[in-house]
Amino acid sequence: MKLEIEHAENGYIVSWMDEYDDGTPLPKKRVVREFDNEFGELEAMQELLYEVKDFFGVGYNKHASKNLVIKFEDEAGQVADRLSDD
Repeated sequence: MKLEIEHAENGYIVSWMDEYDDGTPLPKKRVVREFDNEFGELEAMQELLYEVKDFFGVGYNKHASKNLVIKFEDEAGQVADRLSDD
């Protein structure tokens, strides 16, 4: 499996090859948009990292003893899933 990531002016372009049911190659792309706000760059990176996790099958299992999570931490060490409300 191969995943390509291109840094664009307003985010990232994620590309990979899939295939139709008959085996014919199917190129796919997804845009991870970086919004023009205070936390846009960090939130776009978080979304990109979740996209990479999903592509390679690294999910979250509430019954697992350990999981990989991608969260934000402020200068006081407080952790949050998101930075903004939009």
